Amino acid sequence: MTTLVQEEDRLGQLLLQLADVDADFVIQLDPETGGETTVWPVDFATYGNSVPCTGTLYERFNGTVVLRIDAEVQTVVDTPEVRRWVTSYTGWMPFVQARIDHVNSKNVKIIATHSFLANEVTRAQLEQTLGSLDYVAAKWGVALTELEQARESTENDTAQEEADDEDIFAVDTSKNKSSTPVVAPSVAGLEEALKNIDDLVGLAPVKRLVHQFVAVQRAQLVRKGAGLKVLAPSPHLVFKGNPGTGKTTVARHIGRLYRELGLLSRGHLVEVDRSGLVGGYIGQTALKTKEVLDSAKGGVLFIDEAYALNRPHANDYGHEVMETVLTYMENNRGDIVVVVAGYPSEMDEFLTMNPGIASRFDYSLDFPDFSDDELVKIFLEMAAEHDYTMDQLAIDALKVVLSAWERKDGFGNARDIRRLFHGVVAAHSEWLIKSELKDGAELSRIQSVHIPLGEAVAALSEMEQNKNLGPGYL
Repeated sequence: MTTLVQEEDRLGQLLLQLADVDADFVIQLDPETGGETTVWPVDFATYGNSVPCTGTLYERFNGTVVLRIDAEVQTVVDTPEVRRWVTSYTGWMPFVQARIDHVNSKNVKIIATHSFLANEVTRAQLEQTLGSLDYVAAKWGVALTELEQARESTENDTAQEEADDEDIFAVDTSKNKSSTPVVAPSVAGLEEALKNIDDLVGLAPVKRLVHQFVAVQRAQLVRKGAGLKVLAPSPHLVFKGNPGTGKTTVARHIGRLYRELGLLSRGHLVEVDRSGLVGGYIGQTALKTKEVLDSAKGGVLFIDEAYALNRPHANDYGHEVMETVLTYMENNRGDIVVVVAGYPSEMDEFLTMNPGIASRFDYSLDFPDFSDDELVKIFLEMAAEHDYTMDQLAIDALKVVLSAWERKDGFGNARDIRRLFHGVVAAHSEWLIKSELKDGAELSRIQSVHIPLGEAVAALSEMEQNKNLGPGYL
């Protein structure tokens, strides 16, 4: 496993080669060695459309180093239409996500973001990512400009729509309370939010439980309007699943869903892990955690790898984080939703770290590993989004590769598909350059020769041999 310092130097040099980096800002002299070193985070611009980007390296609690690239697309007025647009483009996962950064009370900055394990980043993958961010920024920029123009030309209509969104389940009180409540037409926004979740690949248990939760919330709102007693479940959620199963993507959709239900005023997502909550000294943790909670107010706080807060050391500040979070949840009911996520077994232990945690989370969503067929569908969607096609032989070769993957604990799911996609694109690119092709269908067609079929066949052969030898062989 490489260290953060090693990756800072290696990836910094790659960015200097591939992007338009402000060298005066990025490179400085190391006081110990006198040599040049890269300063992170790195601000740079991609070639092509010269999209402003920031590269950030950070280390997870388990020692893995992650490279995240954020590309600034456009700053726009914060409207429900913009948020719906951002939610719809989380479907670009697992390659590129859209997210919102708040500029002020009126404007938001749209960010295209992409993360991957730093020690697996090659020059070809980084080059492909920067090129894709160029494409994404250009495509999204046009769409966002059209949204802005539509907002300016129909400002009065938009104001009325926003007013409607504040009371999604309006009840006709002109009759007696036992009459059937009338649901406002803006319930269409709720159906659209549910559709965004339903359109995700796989995740049948998640979709089933989300629909159940929505039905309960809607029924309680209707009962409340009819003057009946209401018993609504806690909106806070536990997500359990291996990496790459769509937990972050679903959390973004949940924010939109809760806003349409009237459970949240804004529905934005703030994603954080242990490093973003725990301070370095006594007294800092509570302040740091409260700042994050304040930024998530009105939306969803998504705590990834939440079990990392449950360390057995007496002087660890993870327990202080959760005490601060629980207090904030209690004092700000109806104005924040907390989603905690991580591996299944570790999350079961996490729920026992504080007596108040389990009681705050009525719903636990299990994110199953994707099947081979679902992984093929994800691969094909990624290919289509980036203007690649695949013939049937290539698809069959892809299925063979997936059948050779071992499904151990912590299986990477869509993250592994993303890495495979990068490798296939790199192989196709090398073949394209050697063939000196500059136009035609071959620029987009992925064939079986671009799929790492040989490695898969060797792995399957080894698996079959071990199976025939029996468990006693090892």
